[in-house]
Amino acid sequence: MPGGVEGGIAPMTTPLGEMFMFTIEGGDLNLMERRSLLDWVIRPALRTVPSVADVNALGGLVRSFAVVPDNDLIEQISMDLSPSFIAGAAEAFPSAEITFDRFHVVKLLNEAMNQVRISERKEHDALKGHKYTFLRNRENLTNKQEVSLAEMIDLYPTLGQAYRLKELFNDLWSMPDKVSAEAFLKQWCEEVEKSKISAFMKFVKTVRSHWSGIIHFVE
Repeated sequence: MPGGVEGGIAPMTTPLGEMFMFTIEGGDLNLMERRSLLDWVIRPALRTVPSVADVNALGGLVRSFAVVPDNDLIEQISMDLSPSFIAGAAEAFPSAEITFDRFHVVKLLNEAMNQVRISERKEHDALKGHKYTFLRNRENLTNKQEVSLAEMIDLYPTLGQAYRLKELFNDLWSMPDKVSAEAFLKQWCEEVEKSKISAFMKFVKTVRSHWSGIIHFVE
């Protein structure tokens, strides 16, 4: 630029930030072929030029590929426990077995645990600020949280029982086979019913209505 003149280019988010614009002409190429030539040959080559920050591609037709599976050949589906997802999967993949993934099952269990904590919190101010003390995996607790957890489990029996049931449930994922998993889960559900902890009993209803899909996880 001439002396005494200052300036610059706009951000690369707009065409005003571009230093040079060109088009691809000739060669009897259609719009898709021109765009492919730009994207896979010209653009990579220009980006190797020193001081070229980027090369923006405009226009043309972008080639795309679609993978269309044969739904009748799908054997397994992993998903959450949403009724709409289940209905859709059953319709779209009639031959597939549904597996409910661990993350979403544990999420519902943690929600039940938190409901118990909230209920107890209404009567005991000492539980304030300890949500994640009960929701985190025990191995992830700090020493201070571990001490607090041990004290609260002893002080508040219902909360302590709920926490023990929550931790025990996670043994399900390490069961060696389907038979062991079913036996374990059946016993766990019976323990919950004996405890009469309403939030966990609601979770048990969910488990029983999604039984096979949860068991499939350990197969």
